[in-house]
Amino acid sequence: KEIDHSILKEMAHFYLEQKSKESQEMVELCVIEKSKILKTIPIFSRITLENLSFLALPIKSKKYHKNESIIKKGEMGTSLYVIIDGKVLVHDEDKEITTLKKGAIFGEFSALSPNPRSASITTIEATRVFEIPKTQIDEFMELNTDISRRIILVLTERLENRIHQKYKEKSFLSLKSVQQNKVKELKNKNYHQLTRIFEMKENRYFKNLSKNTLASLAHELKLIKLEKGEKILNKGEMSRGLYLIVEGEIALYEDENLIEVRKPGNVAGELSLLISDPSIYHAKALSTSVLFLLERELFYRLILNENKVLNAIIEHLIEQLRNLLK
Repeated sequence: KEIDHSILKEMAHFYLEQKSKESQEMVELCVIEKSKILKTIPIFSRITLENLSFLALPIKSKKYHKNESIIKKGEMGTSLYVIIDGKVLVHDEDKEITTLKKGAIFGEFSALSPNPRSASITTIEATRVFEIPKTQIDEFMELNTDISRRIILVLTERLENRIHQKYKEKSFLSLKSVQQNKVKELKNKNYHQLTRIFEMKENRYFKNLSKNTLASLAHELKLIKLEKGEKILNKGEMSRGLYLIVEGEIALYEDENLIEVRKPGNVAGELSLLISDPSIYHAKALSTSVLFLLERELFYRLILNENKVLNAIIEHLIEQLRNLLK
């Protein structure tokens, strides 16, 4: 009796189709599980599982044997790691710092802003990790500016909490108890358009923007002059916008504690803007200073659409966090 090959082909096709569906379901399940793991990483905690699935899809686990080095102190860090199984030792040469187990995360800041590693990490036992390189995270953030904004929100909250812990401050001043500062706004003729574009190009937040974008923003800037000791921001008040430091020095204080001195090319007032909360510090001029003010509404319009600005903000927040952790 002859075999009906058409039936066999149909059966084979059906079988392969079912296997394909099963494989696809397994892959999807893996992506869901990986997305849930990513959700436990603080910088990704405010990002939806749906968005995290795009980052999770290409991630693969990496295995290390016992006593194998994962990262070495001094080398440039460009990845973050999540321990899936096993245990590692964080150490500085022979000095043991701590041990990390399943679920622990390390290298979080380096994946957003590369920096030399401050310690080495070596496995204590066979260990499996997810390694997520900066290039992959950069591509992920390019998908949707909302992703970067949510990372910024987490970093800003962490920075504010760290400042509170360092200076042992437990509460904000009431907004009603603080009077808004009246600062001198200079006439536009003091800084013509090309000078404004140049100064913005020198600023850490705007240096990567195109000339056309800078030109469209430049005429919106308000020019402000401060005499020594004058404030642009009081603790407990909302920032009017982002202050771009053009000349002089601006000191940030938490009550009487000096947090940081910022110079031309830097900014002030960003924390209050980023989380729409009252400022946790005072900002005053250490010398006669000139600033540009990018008002609140324009700032929000800008960061909603400019990945380059968002990336610069992330790097600045991480730099501040690193400085406070020293």
